[in-house]
Amino acid sequence: MKLHLKKVPELTELNIFIYYAKEDEVLNSLINKINAFNYTLHAYDDDMQYQIPIEEVYYIESVDRKTFLYCKDKVLRTNYKLQQLLYEIEPYDFVQINRTCLLNINVLESIKVLFNSRLEATLSNGEKLTVSRKYISCIKACFLSKGGKGYEK
Repeated sequence: MKLHLKKVPELTELNIFIYYAKEDEVLNSLINKINAFNYTLHAYDDDMQYQIPIEEVYYIESVDRKTFLYCKDKVLRTNYKLQQLLYEIEPYDFVQINRTCLLNINVLESIKVLFNSRLEATLSNGEKLTVSRKYISCIKACFLSKGGKGYEK
């Protein structure tokens, strides 16, 4: 792959052109990453409303029928249902790790096997989440495909 950058001062917005001979996994991954910069989720905290860029969300959790977006330094509530989000944000590197949680695979630092056939996922901010048995193969595959090196048995 070759990357060509050209500064054009008269442009008012970023333009991206991709030339390719065939569509493959690398191309689709690149397109999803670029699209993620434009994808936002509507959320709120008390009386304030926000449009949160998807790449700022570390994980999404459903608690007592309420859905929360966990970012680096804040937690916001959203009106989306977890299952609705699962299909909407899957192309943006989110994976389900247990019945109530979707994880941004890009903030996953390491995974460690726990004694009860579960995994412990450590995020880049030091937070730890439990991966249930049902989702182990999916998280391992995603983590290792991203070049993850912090997998402990």
